[in-house]
Amino acid sequence: MASLRTWRIWHRNILGYFRWLTVSSALFIFLIAVTGILLEHKNDFHFLQTSRIPANWLPNKYTERLLALRAAQGATENANVSIPLSWVVYDLHSGDILGPAGVIYYDLVAAAMGVLSITGIWMFIVVTKKRRLNK
Repeated sequence: MASLRTWRIWHRNILGYFRWLTVSSALFIFLIAVTGILLEHKNDFHFLQTSRIPANWLPNKYTERLLALRAAQGATENANVSIPLSWVVYDLHSGDILGPAGVIYYDLVAAAMGVLSITGIWMFIVVTKKRRLNK
């Protein structure tokens, strides 16, 4: 069984050598949290339902999706194509905006968050137990 010092060194090395990865993962976790709050309270935030984003700012799949939806509803094409903000927020939350690679990356970030949470709790328990024994 590894000692607490070994785990601390391991965490320090991981955070030191892969700082860019941890910073980007932290930003993605923050993005997931913010978009999750927006999705959970979408009825409270009316701008999610009314705001639109120009289609030329987003990947082509949004324009295709919007045109397919309009065709299914029997609506005529509009020259001014804009995408509902709620679609973009959902895709940001799920990772779909980055394609299949984004979904895999979000899964890896979620797994890393789980591993770091478990090891952090384990380290807390070990430190607390050692402090009790030293008293």
